[in-house]
Amino acid sequence: MIALGSKRTSDGTSQRVRYRIDKFPVSFVGTGDLFAALLMAWLDRADNDLKKSLDNVISTMQAVLKRTYQYAKLNGGPSPATLELKLIQSKSDIEEPVVTSTGNVIVN
Repeated sequence: MIALGSKRTSDGTSQRVRYRIDKFPVSFVGTGDLFAALLMAWLDRADNDLKKSLDNVISTMQAVLKRTYQYAKLNGGPSPATLELKLIQSKSDIEEPVVTSTGNVIVN
């Protein structure tokens, strides 16, 4: 899966970032809400640095989804109940993500 982000900088140039993201073989509920909340928080925390923010957001998302998917596999398989995002269990990943996915920056 590919994720794209872009922003116009104060000097009029645009910054584009491209990520390749591993896809899970199930569908989760609430990922859009989590992504939006993380992006708003990281843009504020990283002084609107798009790449740094998206590095943290995507790494956090992957950690939460991996934990959730592993839980589902160990507890009867994927179902609405077992695929509920494991946010409490992912508290440290949310607060201090280990960046595992970095984007390629294109500035023009």
